[in-house]
Amino acid sequence: MITEITIKLFIFIIILIVIKTIIDKELKKSKPKYNKQKGIMMSVTEISEYFGLTPREINNCFISLGWITKNGKWILATDLGKTQGAEEQYNTKTKQKYVTWEKDIVENEAFIKALNEPIVKKPQEQPQAQPKEQPQPKPQNKKTSHKEKIEKGALYEEYIALIYRANGYTIWEHGKDKGMKDMGIDLIVKKNKKIILIQCKNWNEEGKYKIDHKDIKVFRTEGRDFINRNEIFIGYELHLKYIISGDFMHPSAIHHINECNQENKNVSYEVIKIPSV
Repeated sequence: MITEITIKLFIFIIILIVIKTIIDKELKKSKPKYNKQKGIMMSVTEISEYFGLTPREINNCFISLGWITKNGKWILATDLGKTQGAEEQYNTKTKQKYVTWEKDIVENEAFIKALNEPIVKKPQEQPQAQPKEQPQPKPQNKKTSHKEKIEKGALYEEYIALIYRANGYTIWEHGKDKGMKDMGIDLIVKKNKKIILIQCKNWNEEGKYKIDHKDIKVFRTEGRDFINRNEIFIGYELHLKYIISGDFMHPSAIHHINECNQENKNVSYEVIKIPSV
Protein backbone atom coordinates (compact mmCIF):
# COMPACT_ATOMS: atom_id res chain seq x y z
CA MET A 1 0.00 0.00 0.00
CA ILE A 2 1.11 3.53 -0.74
CA THR A 3 1.77 5.37 2.44
CA GLU A 4 0.95 9.02 3.11
CA ILE A 5 4.68 9.84 3.23
CA THR A 6 5.20 8.35 -0.23
CA ILE A 7 2.35 10.44 -1.65
CA LYS A 8 3.75 13.64 -0.10
CA LEU A 9 7.22 12.85 -1.46
CA PHE A 10 5.81 12.27 -4.94
CA ILE A 11 3.92 15.59 -4.83
CA PHE A 12 7.06 17.38 -3.61
CA ILE A 13 9.10 16.00 -6.55
CA ILE A 14 6.41 17.11 -9.04
CA ILE A 15 6.46 20.62 -7.56
CA LEU A 16 10.28 20.78 -7.89
CA ILE A 17 10.11 19.73 -11.56
CA VAL A 18 7.51 22.42 -12.33
CA ILE A 19 9.57 25.11 -10.57
CA LYS A 20 12.73 24.08 -12.44
CA THR A 21 10.88 24.20 -15.78
CA ILE A 22 9.63 27.74 -15.07
CA ILE A 23 13.10 28.93 -14.02
CA ASP A 24 14.73 27.43 -17.14
CA LYS A 25 12.22 29.23 -19.39
CA GLU A 26 12.85 32.58 -17.68
CA LEU A 27 16.62 32.16 -17.95
CA LYS A 28 16.33 31.34 -21.63
CA LYS A 29 14.28 34.50 -22.20
CA SER A 30 16.81 36.66 -20.36
CA LYS A 31 19.84 35.50 -22.36
CA PRO A 32 20.96 38.12 -24.91
CA LYS A 33 20.67 37.01 -28.49
CA TYR A 34 23.40 37.93 -30.93
CA ASN A 35 22.04 37.14 -34.35
CA LYS A 36 24.94 38.28 -36.44
CA GLN A 37 23.91 39.00 -39.99
CA LYS A 38 25.48 36.72 -42.52
CA GLY A 39 28.27 38.25 -44.55
CA ILE A 40 28.15 39.18 -48.24
CA MET A 41 28.87 36.13 -50.41
CA MET A 42 31.46 36.12 -53.20
CA SER A 43 31.69 33.75 -56.15
CA VAL A 44 34.97 32.10 -57.11
CA THR A 45 35.06 34.36 -60.17
CA GLU A 46 34.88 37.48 -57.97
CA ILE A 47 37.60 36.09 -55.68
CA SER A 48 39.83 35.32 -58.69
CA GLU A 49 39.36 38.88 -60.02
CA TYR A 50 40.30 40.29 -56.60
CA PHE A 51 43.60 38.37 -56.54
CA GLY A 52 44.35 38.56 -60.26
CA LEU A 53 44.22 34.77 -60.69
CA THR A 54 41.98 32.30 -62.56
CA PRO A 55 38.94 30.62 -60.94
CA ARG A 56 40.67 27.25 -61.42
CA GLU A 57 43.71 28.41 -59.43
CA ILE A 58 41.44 29.64 -56.62
CA ASN A 59 39.52 26.35 -56.51
CA ASN A 60 42.77 24.34 -56.57
CA CYS A 61 43.89 26.34 -53.53
CA PHE A 62 40.63 25.58 -51.71
CA ILE A 63 41.04 21.89 -52.58
CA SER A 64 44.61 21.84 -51.22
CA LEU A 65 43.28 23.31 -47.95
CA GLY A 66 40.58 20.64 -47.80
CA TRP A 67 37.79 23.25 -47.89
CA ILE A 68 36.08 21.98 -51.06
CA THR A 69 35.97 18.74 -53.02
CA LYS A 70 34.99 17.79 -56.57
CA ASN A 71 32.29 15.27 -57.44
CA GLY A 72 32.21 15.11 -61.21
CA LYS A 73 31.31 18.63 -62.34
CA TRP A 74 29.98 19.54 -58.90
CA ILE A 75 31.99 21.61 -56.43
CA LEU A 76 31.03 20.71 -52.86
CA ALA A 77 31.95 22.37 -49.55
CA THR A 78 33.57 20.18 -46.91
CA ASP A 79 32.70 20.51 -43.21
CA LEU A 80 36.03 22.31 -42.74
CA GLY A 81 35.24 24.67 -45.60
CA LYS A 82 31.86 25.55 -44.08
CA THR A 83 33.65 26.71 -40.93
CA GLN A 84 35.61 29.14 -43.15
CA GLY A 85 32.48 30.68 -44.72
CA ALA A 86 31.74 28.27 -47.60
CA GLU A 87 28.13 27.79 -48.66
CA GLU A 88 26.87 25.36 -51.30
CA GLN A 89 24.61 26.69 -54.07
CA TYR A 90 22.60 24.89 -56.76
CA ASN A 91 22.04 26.16 -60.31
CA THR A 92 18.64 24.94 -61.41
CA LYS A 93 19.42 25.63 -65.08
CA THR A 94 22.75 23.81 -65.34
CA LYS A 95 21.83 21.25 -62.62
CA GLN A 96 25.22 21.81 -60.98
CA LYS A 97 26.35 22.55 -57.46
CA TYR A 98 28.98 25.19 -56.69
CA VAL A 99 30.33 27.05 -53.67
CA THR A 100 30.23 30.72 -52.67
CA TRP A 101 32.24 32.31 -49.87
CA GLU A 102 31.73 35.02 -47.28
CA LYS A 103 33.50 38.20 -48.38
CA ASP A 104 36.13 38.13 -45.62
CA ILE A 105 37.65 35.05 -47.28
CA VAL A 106 39.93 37.48 -49.16
CA GLU A 107 41.56 38.31 -45.80
CA ASN A 108 41.69 34.74 -44.46
CA GLU A 109 45.27 34.13 -43.28
CA ALA A 110 45.33 30.39 -44.10
CA PHE A 111 43.94 31.05 -47.59
CA ILE A 112 46.43 33.85 -48.28
CA LYS A 113 49.31 31.68 -47.05
CA ALA A 114 48.22 28.88 -49.39
CA LEU A 115 48.05 31.33 -52.30
CA ASN A 116 51.61 32.40 -51.54
CA GLU A 117 52.88 28.84 -51.98
CA PRO A 118 54.77 28.40 -55.26
CA ILE A 119 52.60 27.01 -58.05
CA VAL A 120 54.24 24.38 -60.27
CA LYS A 121 53.29 25.05 -63.86
CA LYS A 122 53.75 22.88 -66.93
CA PRO A 123 56.63 23.98 -69.18
CA GLN A 124 55.45 26.05 -72.10
CA GLU A 125 56.69 25.81 -75.65
CA GLN A 126 59.35 28.34 -76.56
CA PRO A 127 58.03 31.07 -78.84
CA GLN A 128 59.55 31.33 -82.29
CA ALA A 129 62.23 33.98 -82.76
CA GLN A 130 60.89 37.23 -84.13
CA PRO A 131 62.70 39.34 -86.70
CA LYS A 132 64.83 42.04 -85.14
CA GLU A 133 63.03 44.82 -87.00
CA GLN A 134 59.68 43.72 -85.59
CA PRO A 135 58.63 45.92 -82.61
CA GLN A 136 58.56 44.21 -79.24
CA PRO A 137 55.17 43.88 -77.54
CA LYS A 138 54.42 46.51 -74.96
CA PRO A 139 54.95 45.33 -71.37
CA GLN A 140 51.69 44.68 -69.51
CA ASN A 141 50.92 46.37 -66.24
CA LYS A 142 51.91 44.13 -63.36
CA LYS A 143 48.92 43.07 -61.26
CA THR A 144 49.06 43.70 -57.55
CA SER A 145 49.61 40.44 -55.70
CA HIS A 146 47.37 39.36 -52.81
CA LYS A 147 50.25 39.83 -50.37
CA GLU A 148 50.81 43.39 -51.59
CA LYS A 149 47.08 44.11 -51.18
CA ILE A 150 47.17 43.03 -47.53
CA GLU A 151 50.25 45.20 -46.88
CA LYS A 152 48.60 48.09 -48.72
CA GLY A 153 45.52 47.81 -46.48
CA ALA A 154 47.59 47.68 -43.27
CA LEU A 155 49.57 50.78 -44.33
CA TYR A 156 46.32 52.66 -45.00
CA GLU A 157 44.92 51.79 -41.56
CA GLU A 158 48.10 53.10 -39.91
CA TYR A 159 47.85 56.33 -41.91
CA ILE A 160 44.23 56.91 -40.84
CA ALA A 161 45.15 56.10 -37.22
CA LEU A 162 47.85 58.80 -37.34
CA ILE A 163 45.31 61.39 -38.54
CA TYR A 164 42.90 60.69 -35.68
CA ARG A 165 45.68 60.47 -33.10
CA ALA A 166 46.90 63.91 -34.20
CA ASN A 167 43.36 65.24 -33.58
CA GLY A 168 43.33 64.09 -29.96
CA TYR A 169 41.53 60.76 -30.30
CA THR A 170 42.46 57.63 -28.39
CA ILE A 171 43.14 54.89 -30.95
CA TRP A 172 42.61 51.14 -30.79
CA GLU A 173 43.96 49.40 -33.90
CA HIS A 174 41.29 46.73 -33.57
CA GLY A 175 41.92 45.02 -36.92
CA LYS A 176 45.62 44.61 -36.22
CA ASP A 177 44.93 43.13 -32.77
CA LYS A 178 42.05 40.81 -33.68
CA GLY A 179 42.96 39.76 -37.24
CA MET A 180 40.16 37.71 -38.81
CA LYS A 181 38.02 38.18 -35.69
CA ASP A 182 37.84 41.99 -35.99
CA MET A 183 34.07 41.93 -36.84
CA GLY A 184 34.81 44.24 -39.80
CA ILE A 185 36.07 47.00 -37.48
CA ASP A 186 39.61 48.15 -38.37
CA LEU A 187 39.93 51.14 -36.04
CA ILE A 188 38.12 52.23 -32.88
CA VAL A 189 38.70 55.91 -32.07
CA LYS A 190 37.40 57.62 -28.93
CA LYS A 191 37.26 61.14 -27.55
CA ASN A 192 35.27 62.13 -24.47
CA LYS A 193 31.96 60.23 -24.79
CA LYS A 194 32.11 59.81 -28.56
CA ILE A 195 33.25 56.54 -30.16
CA ILE A 196 33.75 55.93 -33.90
CA LEU A 197 33.97 52.42 -35.35
CA ILE A 198 35.91 52.68 -38.62
CA GLN A 199 36.29 50.33 -41.55
CA CYS A 200 39.16 51.28 -43.87
CA LYS A 201 39.30 50.32 -47.56
CA ASN A 202 42.37 51.03 -49.68
CA TRP A 203 41.09 49.55 -52.95
CA ASN A 204 41.91 50.21 -56.57
CA GLU A 205 39.66 53.03 -57.72
CA GLU A 206 39.54 51.51 -61.21
CA GLY A 207 38.57 48.05 -59.91
CA LYS A 208 35.18 46.41 -60.41
CA TYR A 209 34.38 45.87 -56.73
CA LYS A 210 32.29 48.56 -55.01
CA ILE A 211 30.90 49.02 -51.50
CA ASP A 212 27.12 48.65 -51.75
CA HIS A 213 24.14 48.99 -49.39
CA LYS A 214 24.48 45.36 -48.25
CA ASP A 215 28.02 46.07 -47.00
CA ILE A 216 26.72 49.07 -45.03
CA LYS A 217 23.95 46.96 -43.43
CA VAL A 218 26.44 44.26 -42.40
CA PHE A 219 28.77 46.89 -40.92
CA ARG A 220 25.89 48.39 -38.92
CA THR A 221 25.03 44.95 -37.51
CA GLU A 222 28.68 44.29 -36.62
CA GLY A 223 28.88 47.68 -34.91
CA ARG A 224 25.80 46.99 -32.77
CA ASP A 225 27.14 43.53 -31.86
CA PHE A 226 30.46 45.05 -30.80
CA ILE A 227 28.79 47.59 -28.49
CA ASN A 228 26.51 44.92 -26.99
CA ARG A 229 29.51 42.71 -26.25
CA ASN A 230 31.54 45.57 -24.80
CA GLU A 231 29.16 47.12 -22.28
CA ILE A 232 31.73 49.74 -21.25
CA PHE A 233 30.86 51.62 -24.46
CA ILE A 234 27.05 51.45 -24.16
CA GLY A 235 26.80 55.02 -22.80
CA TYR A 236 28.89 56.47 -25.65
CA GLU A 237 27.61 58.36 -28.70
CA LEU A 238 28.18 55.75 -31.40
CA HIS A 239 29.28 56.60 -34.96
CA LEU A 240 29.97 54.14 -37.82
CA LYS A 241 32.26 55.30 -40.59
CA TYR A 242 33.77 53.98 -43.81
CA ILE A 243 37.08 55.65 -44.73
CA ILE A 244 38.05 54.86 -48.32
CA SER A 245 41.00 55.75 -50.51
CA GLY A 246 39.00 56.43 -53.68
CA ASP A 247 35.60 56.80 -55.29
CA PHE A 248 34.33 53.22 -55.05
CA MET A 249 31.18 53.77 -52.99
CA HIS A 250 28.16 52.42 -54.93
CA PRO A 251 25.16 54.77 -55.27
CA SER A 252 23.02 52.25 -53.35
CA ALA A 253 25.42 52.55 -50.39
CA ILE A 254 25.29 56.36 -50.45
CA HIS A 255 21.48 56.24 -50.58
CA HIS A 256 21.34 53.86 -47.60
CA ILE A 257 23.75 56.06 -45.60
CA ASN A 258 21.54 59.09 -46.26
CA GLU A 259 18.48 57.14 -45.08
CA CYS A 260 20.31 56.16 -41.87
CA ASN A 261 21.27 59.75 -41.11
CA GLN A 262 17.67 60.89 -41.56
CA GLU A 263 16.95 58.57 -38.63
CA ASN A 264 19.95 59.93 -36.62
CA LYS A 265 21.89 56.65 -36.89
CA ASN A 266 25.29 58.38 -37.38
CA VAL A 267 26.56 56.45 -40.42
CA SER A 268 29.00 58.16 -42.79
CA TYR A 269 31.90 57.76 -45.19
CA GLU A 270 34.92 59.84 -46.14
CA VAL A 271 37.44 59.65 -48.98
CA ILE A 272 41.02 60.09 -47.71
CA LYS A 273 43.90 59.42 -50.07
CA ILE A 274 47.47 58.80 -48.97
CA PRO A 275 49.49 61.68 -50.47
CA SER A 276 52.02 60.63 -53.09
CA VAL A 277 55.66 61.06 -52.10
